[in-house]
Amino acid sequence: MAGKEYFIFELEKFMIGISTDEIWKVVMVESFTPVPLLPEEIIGIGLYRNDIIVIKDLEKILGIKKGKSSFNPELDSIAVVDQRGFEQKDYLYGIPIKRYLTYLDIDKLELKTELPYDIKKGEFIEGYYFEKDIVFIIKQGKLKEIIKD
Repeated sequence: MAGKEYFIFELEKFMIGISTDEIWKVVMVESFTPVPLLPEEIIGIGLYRNDIIVIKDLEKILGIKKGKSSFNPELDSIAVVDQRGFEQKDYLYGIPIKRYLTYLDIDKLELKTELPYDIKKGEFIEGYYFEKDIVFIIKQGKLKEIIKD
């Protein structure tokens, strides 16, 4: 039985998997502007072609990192979230990724739920998958929920 396909990328010291249904595309922003006085999980605004991308810090949202974001607009890519179902379409939402690794096809039965690390498990993490490294899997639909808040 075929599993669900996940986009796997590096985030700080962790590998994260997000359903490919929730990622529209991965891009490099053409310009980046930090915006002060916004909630700390918003890193700033990026521009890709004619699209404005609100860049949110998944490291902070998941509780992986405290302090200043490690986002580097010259080196890091942005995973742009699929906008289907969003009422607001004047701009896009994205999360920075350090290193894109691969796509994995994971059967739900292969996911383990007892997480070995203390990240915001119950809220966002469905479980983890182990191949060469531990890959934490974001719950289906949670990325859009996280990003829109």
